[in-house]
Amino acid sequence: MKIRIKSAENKLRLFFVLPNGLVLNRFTAPIIASHINAELEKRGGGRISTETVIELIDYLKRFKKTHPDWYLADVMTVDGNVVKIKL
Repeated sequence: MKIRIKSAENKLRLFFVLPNGLVLNRFTAPIIASHINAELEKRGGGRISTETVIELIDYLKRFKKTHPDWYLADVMTVDGNVVKIKL
């Protein structure tokens, strides 16, 4: 996973490279599920299971193999800041 942040105001450029195997795996799935569930409780309910997060992780890994240049997020704010997250 590559995260690239460019700021127009102060010329700040950050670039992070995190291996997908380190971020998206079966050991981090319960942590991801708990954070999603905490956010869902704040917004009015709903729960997601760890098994569902594992299925999502597996799907993202398969999708990355077939679409290597796909961006998960490619956002440009009104201020000119750019955030790109590439699997």
